[in-house]
Amino acid sequence: MHSTKNLLYRMARSINPSLFALANHGLALLAIAAGFCLATNARAADNYANLVLADKPLGYWRLQSGDAGRVANEIELPDSAVSLDGTIAGDVRMASCGPRAGEFPLFEPDNQAVEFTGGGRIRIADPGGDSPLDFANGDAITLEAWISPQPSPAGQFHYIIGKGRTEASGELATNQNYALRLKMLGGEKAALSFLFHSSGPDGAWHRWTSNATLACGDGWHHVALTYRFGEPKSLCGYIDGESTAGKWDMGGESGKPPVVDDDDLWIGSSMGGQAASTFHGLLDEVALYRVALPPDRIQARYRYTSPVPRFAADRVPADAVLVEIHEGIPDKKSWRFTLSEPTGSFTCAAAALVDVPNKYSPRGVKVDRGDPFLLRAMTRLNLPAGPQRLLMRNRTAARLYLDGELVLE
Repeated sequence: MHSTKNLLYRMARSINPSLFALANHGLALLAIAAGFCLATNARAADNYANLVLADKPLGYWRLQSGDAGRVANEIELPDSAVSLDGTIAGDVRMASCGPRAGEFPLFEPDNQAVEFTGGGRIRIADPGGDSPLDFANGDAITLEAWISPQPSPAGQFHYIIGKGRTEASGELATNQNYALRLKMLGGEKAALSFLFHSSGPDGAWHRWTSNATLACGDGWHHVALTYRFGEPKSLCGYIDGESTAGKWDMGGESGKPPVVDDDDLWIGSSMGGQAASTFHGLLDEVALYRVALPPDRIQARYRYTSPVPRFAADRVPADAVLVEIHEGIPDKKSWRFTLSEPTGSFTCAAAALVDVPNKYSPRGVKVDRGDPFLLRAMTRLNLPAGPQRLLMRNRTAARLYLDGELVLE
């Protein structure tokens, strides 16, 4: 009796060709998977919002709708006259897909987000003196959001959320009370950035940059930052639930109090909506707290389930291995990406690979493929019942799937 197995194996590798093999009873086989499908969890409850609400934020902007140009704050504040609802200004669009059940099991299958382009922002007006949006020395703060940034030129700082520095009429250009930003590093990488300007005649900019980075263009990430003003060593950043240290790389550590005034809080941009300070991509689930959340509460926000490869039986020829080539992979060290259509494909008589076809420009000149690129193949095998020995050889990163189940990595 034989059991039929669909063998899927996906492997990210650089341009240098090498031999990869899967050995089963002496038969050299290589299969590189093709095509993802995201399995949605019909039972997924919206547990993410419950996590946030349990920690009692001051402001929680879920960014699920922008009816009449307004974005609701989900928190009912003690002062009924203060709502901290946001007003949309400029090019801010509702997007059909935020982090969703499947990859992100804490969310609902239809979760929405917003897209920022062209200097658009969401403006939350400061209620006035001693407002809940003002932070001074001794105050603790947590800023968090889900972000799906796009690659941008190195040296730009894209605002996620910040108070002050809006360049509104009558406001100082140095009135940054606090800001959580992305520092664009080029090469599809970004670091977290925290910024404030200290008060007084000798006030200065103080900027903290995370050591860890995140990839741009590979989908959703959760970012957060906690800090107690006046205690520079208290600052801690988080990317996808993992804490990261950093350094004060402008103005140095300072216990001086930050500037506090009545300027607005903006989501998605700063400096009057300049392109270089505007977030490029999708934002969701922005929250602001007057406490420094402990690490376990921030880590609980991030749950990720790797997409399961889909065996596309209709595309796999009989007695052959279908190999597809995918370029534009954002990161050599992560399997977190969503594939576009393949840039090339070919078939093999046996599942073993020593090279890939050359790539040519429209003028017929041989060119390099992106680094890294992904090879995915599919084939059908009849494996004898009972224990099997699987050997996977590769020089970089590889995964082997049998009937959609990850068995080797």
